[in-house]
Amino acid sequence: MASSFFLSFFILTTSLTLPVSEQDSSPNRFGVDDIRTTVHELLAGHLEKKNVTPQLLQQTCQNCIDKMDPAKVYFLQSEVDSFTNRQFGEKAYHQYFQGRFDFFLELMTCVQKAIDRARAFRRQKLTDGKVELYDSFAKTIPELQARQRESFSQPDVLREDEQREKEFALADYKDIQKREAQFTEIFLKSFSSALDAHTTVFTPQEAEALRLNLDKEAQGLGVVVRSEGDDFIIESIIEGSPADQSKRIKPSDQLIAINGQPIKKMTYDKVQSMLDCPPDKYVALTLKRGLNELNVSLKSSRFEIMSGRTQMKTYPFKDGVLVSIFLPSFYGGGSTVSCAADIKNGLQNIMKQKKVYGVLLDLRANRGGYLQDAVEVVGLFINSGVVVQAKYFDGHVQVFRDLDPEKVYSGPMIVLTSKITASAAEIVAEALKEYGVALIVGDEHTYGKGSVQYETATQDGKEDRNGEPSFKVTVGRYYSPSGMSTQLQGVTADIVVPGSLTYRQIGEQYLKGALKGDSIPSNFKPAHQPTEKIVALQKLSLKRLSKNTKYVSLIQNEKSAVPDLATQQEINTLQLQEALEILKDYASGK
Repeated sequence: MASSFFLSFFILTTSLTLPVSEQDSSPNRFGVDDIRTTVHELLAGHLEKKNVTPQLLQQTCQNCIDKMDPAKVYFLQSEVDSFTNRQFGEKAYHQYFQGRFDFFLELMTCVQKAIDRARAFRRQKLTDGKVELYDSFAKTIPELQARQRESFSQPDVLREDEQREKEFALADYKDIQKREAQFTEIFLKSFSSALDAHTTVFTPQEAEALRLNLDKEAQGLGVVVRSEGDDFIIESIIEGSPADQSKRIKPSDQLIAINGQPIKKMTYDKVQSMLDCPPDKYVALTLKRGLNELNVSLKSSRFEIMSGRTQMKTYPFKDGVLVSIFLPSFYGGGSTVSCAADIKNGLQNIMKQKKVYGVLLDLRANRGGYLQDAVEVVGLFINSGVVVQAKYFDGHVQVFRDLDPEKVYSGPMIVLTSKITASAAEIVAEALKEYGVALIVGDEHTYGKGSVQYETATQDGKEDRNGEPSFKVTVGRYYSPSGMSTQLQGVTADIVVPGSLTYRQIGEQYLKGALKGDSIPSNFKPAHQPTEKIVALQKLSLKRLSKNTKYVSLIQNEKSAVPDLATQQEINTLQLQEALEILKDYASGK
């Protein structure tokens, strides 16, 4: 695919109007032209949906309402109905092809009205109440206020509501360009999610976080900011960066100037690009902490990101060890750092010192990452061959192979999975299962995300997008070497060992707009582990678990209530311990 894949507002009380947008020379600015351009790119690459339709625009408005008001405590049913009926969809359709977005501006005016109404009500004294979950919107103002009285009285819920208000209340954005950019962002996010469950448009902050999480190397100062209205707040400091080494900058500091230049009216992209400057440049930051102002001068550099990398641990066994490999994502993407290299180097270093009897690859928290890095991880444990196949909207099937005939390790192996093991992690688990080199242990099945996304946040780079929104779009489906799709069904465990998510409704099957699963022809014949071996290991595991009263009690309690974080961690630790016991049995030939 081509590398391109992968409004000014005036406030009058609570209404918004949309005049012709003035041109701005800044390359880091979203506007009405970006809406049509990005919509065109999304539809050109999407697996199934190729045209703007009245139904798509209706769903766009519904998605905006649902995201703003998931608890149904802001809008009346009559307000929602006015934006989600067929007649409104037809009106929106005609306006869109006239280059007008009056229909969405009308919706955002209603959103502003709902937020202002809620804020006015919150100024009244609220009493404690129990938060309810509603299936439909309130029909009357008294009913709506009763819901708000319950919801806003809960501090945690109120914080989440206020955070959403900051995102959707365009009147809060005093800078016209930022207000226009926010309007564009809300529309594109609402539209992209109408295509399917995984197509989305990234905010600049989200795109930056994705790059840092997957590339594992960066340049600049190591300062990540977030925008709050017209202000920029230090969100985090990257470990090992110049900012981290200086020990002078703290999260929650307000950034007010860079090299003496005030940043209040700058876009997020502009500010972050100034912080991510090329190595060996000195950058002066002016910060505000409480009532104090401080100046910090830092020299930029290129540095590796150590957080979120592969972690290995050894466990004594016989005259050697068992090795667990915790892999949180498939990172690298062609950079000098990669998860496959981290695993290879780590395993080889251990094998030089001790005999390795078994390997446990822990993918329980792994939700995917770069496809090529996932292919390379599989290649560490097979001689060579097909790892995954992808079928695109035009029927073209692309085959991804491991071409290296050498293995790093070829002994007993377990892949530990959960209900949130997803995407590229499911590719790895299913490939290792079908090649017969690993047993799958954990929750009954994985997440079930078998779709291919093309994204521009990491592939194009910030400068190449020229300030346009970054996105990811569903362009195809993944298939295992045997032609099986993991879509909806996920990867099935050979030996079920319940974890902290076992009884939660988590997975692709619960998402609105999820694609259907299918299969494609393949000449590959799976070489699964012998059934009798799996059955024998299952029996040994069940016997152990039945005697583990603490584990049984925690799992039984999980059925009736969602466990707190400490209990979840305890369950996951016990699950890992049992997976290691299964690996011991496996390595002992039981």
